[in-house]
Amino acid sequence: MKIYSPTAVNAFILEKQMLANRKASSLEEAVKDLLVIDSGSLPNTCYSLSLRVKNFNPAAFQQSLSGGRLARVRGLKGNLQVMHTDLMPAVFAASAESREARAKSLLQGWGIGEDEYRRTSAAIIEALGTKEKTLPQLKNGLKPGVSRDLVKTKGKKKERSTNVAVVATAMWERWELLRGGTGRAPCEDPGRYSLFSRRFGRMKLDMDRKEAVRKLAGQYVAAYGPVSVDDIAWWLGISVKEAQATLDRKALEQVEIEGCAGEYFTAAGQDIGDKEPGTAIAILAADDPYVKAYARRERFVPGLYLDRMITRFGESVSTAVIGGAVTGIWHIDREMEGDLVDVELFGPVAEGLDPVVECAAEAAGRFFTGDHVPVRISIYKK
Repeated sequence: MKIYSPTAVNAFILEKQMLANRKASSLEEAVKDLLVIDSGSLPNTCYSLSLRVKNFNPAAFQQSLSGGRLARVRGLKGNLQVMHTDLMPAVFAASAESREARAKSLLQGWGIGEDEYRRTSAAIIEALGTKEKTLPQLKNGLKPGVSRDLVKTKGKKKERSTNVAVVATAMWERWELLRGGTGRAPCEDPGRYSLFSRRFGRMKLDMDRKEAVRKLAGQYVAAYGPVSVDDIAWWLGISVKEAQATLDRKALEQVEIEGCAGEYFTAAGQDIGDKEPGTAIAILAADDPYVKAYARRERFVPGLYLDRMITRFGESVSTAVIGGAVTGIWHIDREMEGDLVDVELFGPVAEGLDPVVECAAEAAGRFFTGDHVPVRISIYKK
């Protein structure tokens, strides 16, 4: 069995994830290599891709989404995800049960039955046609008598909505609607609804769930390996038991990572090598796949800070990565005196690297604000 050092694995994965020497020549190539990108924040997704694609163009990314080459849909674990259209049937099948459960729970929670759902969804489809519409625009385009106000009591609090908003959300879960649309500014998410069929036609999504999970698991190991069974279960949103049963061990190779307990797998014949990651610096946005795609993060996160990587809402935090290891966290402070990129390092970095970290952080600030943003670097206090 091959044994690799964590630094060699980090160097290998940095290269595979286009964060070191290799860059993708197109958006579609980058997304294919990453499989899916959690995209609760469209600006974060754009930034993650900008680090990986030669001559990244936000407008080109919007065109890939609107042109049906990429998709932004509810995917694995209920997350809004960007993926290449080639992967959509497998993701649809693997996530169908959980998405349908959420849709039914939502409708039942608001007291919307099947008959009302059919009537309202048909009216929404008619009102949308070939256009993108925000929820208010959609309501205004409906025939009289379709929309009704809803009230739901939670303890002493009352929650209000409309049947149109609830049905549209259920249709989004079921991949009958898309939500997002083309904004006025690059990487802007205007929250418009449009028909799935308008973008993707009669795409064939009928795939056996077991086959879909098996396919996705194999692709995940090839793209992100070495990975553990815990990693596979986390990424797919399935149980560890199902992940174990899904593994095609004949197509995999078991390896060891020094200092990391448990079994790890790569695609058979994949040579990680013994390269060192050097001092490559990456300032990563929240939910970047380099951090979020793994359940076991001790390979690249200091033990004292493992619990800082994922928020209580299930998002990964924005990180500073040096040589493949997470060495700090960062965010943009919105202050009265102006924006500030605040970088908190877990400890002092090697001599001469502070200016490089500052330069990378300033570039991140410029991407998100469109202007020069000063940088403050400090030591994180746990």
